[in-house]
Amino acid sequence: MEHLGYVQIDTINVIERCHHQILYTRIPGYRREHLRQAQSIDKTVFEYWTHALSYVPTRDFRYYLGAMRREWRTRSGSFSSVKDKDLRRVLSLVKRKGALTIRDIDEDAVDKDHLWASRKPSKRALELAFYQGKLTVSQRRRLHLFFDYEHRFEAYLPAAKRKFGYFSQPVLVDGDIAVVIDLKTDRERQKLLLQRWTWVSKRSRRLRKEQIEEALHRFERFQLAR
Repeated sequence: MEHLGYVQIDTINVIERCHHQILYTRIPGYRREHLRQAQSIDKTVFEYWTHALSYVPTRDFRYYLGAMRREWRTRSGSFSSVKDKDLRRVLSLVKRKGALTIRDIDEDAVDKDHLWASRKPSKRALELAFYQGKLTVSQRRRLHLFFDYEHRFEAYLPAAKRKFGYFSQPVLVDGDIAVVIDLKTDRERQKLLLQRWTWVSKRSRRLRKEQIEEALHRFERFQLAR
């Protein structure tokens, strides 16, 4: 946890809660009880809000004291300048055009808060819509920069519009995103279900398919171990 800085607590449980997956892929022999031990007994991690509710190393507790002492209303005060018309405008744009970034919104007016920074009204409106739960982040373009792969979270799309699956996840093999798999845990039958397998890499597939399948078998044993 100290090496990562923090790990987001994820309540989505289609396969496994993602904080367990994150730790499993980085710590040989990781088990769920290790996290409970760290939080409840060793007290080496605690829960707090980073960009979302997260597990944070206790050594960094002092850095969060200031935020803990401020009320949410004070911390979100910058949203008081958001006008209803700006909020409606960005929501309408997303509804009509789909996923977009602040750069996709053309505006003439720019707010000058101080000399070295400026903020478009739509940026505040997008952030407010995000914190209110009206919009979600659908992709991160840096992934494309490093791996030439555009990831989209498709759980909120109608089934007919999904390219990779409801809870699809990219698989990294030797520095290359080779395949995107859509998994689901069937807890009644104690099986890890592979619902869709989509190759996205043009490199040799046979050997890497064996590597991925072996890794999936290991993950299934971890996932279903209680």
